[in-house]
Amino acid sequence: MTKHLILRFSYMLTVLSILFLTSCYTLYQPVKSDGSYVRIDHRITGESEAINMLIKPYKQQLESEMNTVLAMIGTELNRQKPESTLGNLVADILLVKAAEISGKKVDFAIQNYGGLRIGQIPAGPITKGKVFELMPFENYLMVVEVPGSDLVQFAKKMIEYGGWPVSEGIKITGKGQELDGLEIGGQPIIADKIYTVAMPDYIADGGDNCIYFVGKPRINTGELIRDVLVKWFEDQGKSGDIIRGKLDGRFILN
Repeated sequence: MTKHLILRFSYMLTVLSILFLTSCYTLYQPVKSDGSYVRIDHRITGESEAINMLIKPYKQQLESEMNTVLAMIGTELNRQKPESTLGNLVADILLVKAAEISGKKVDFAIQNYGGLRIGQIPAGPITKGKVFELMPFENYLMVVEVPGSDLVQFAKKMIEYGGWPVSEGIKITGKGQELDGLEIGGQPIIADKIYTVAMPDYIADGGDNCIYFVGKPRINTGELIRDVLVKWFEDQGKSGDIIRGKLDGRFILN
């Protein structure tokens, strides 16, 4: 009986404690709020100066890195259609680096025209910052296995676009809006043969209406195209090579 009373008393004490604590709690509710509009422009001086001082060391470090000279360009590189010195160079770099990173034989490489964001790179030193301007996107380098029949359709799409950067290893000829010739490795394309193509993941995933590569076997090199370009230019600079553009008739539209 005594044990029962003790348990009952403990229970009542607990309940009373909870009631006491909750009754002492005051819940505040907002009854009025005021807002104001602050224009962020040149008239804000003190705050912007403080911000400038805060970011100054990081800005200096970033500028120093972006101003790093990677290599020397011997002739001005231009982006044009259907073929250009800048487009050819970038596609050729992707071809070389894709084979090197993946360890596979790569037949050719493509780069969408819109992925190159500047129209020309002048002769002289090329900096890391210039490569970031050229390729600001976070696109990865992919190696995709594609049957010849799909590449024929893709070549027709590139002709509709007026031409895209392609590497050595492929030759496309168009007459008006029609595909007139397509060779890979110096040979006419074979519809049921599987070819290995390097490209940005944006294109591999169907960007720019390029559905021909979606779902195809692929290797993601794990390397951003921008980093691949930086490394290639850096290697040329270390070896003392002067980079020159070239046109060789790999994409012809009549």
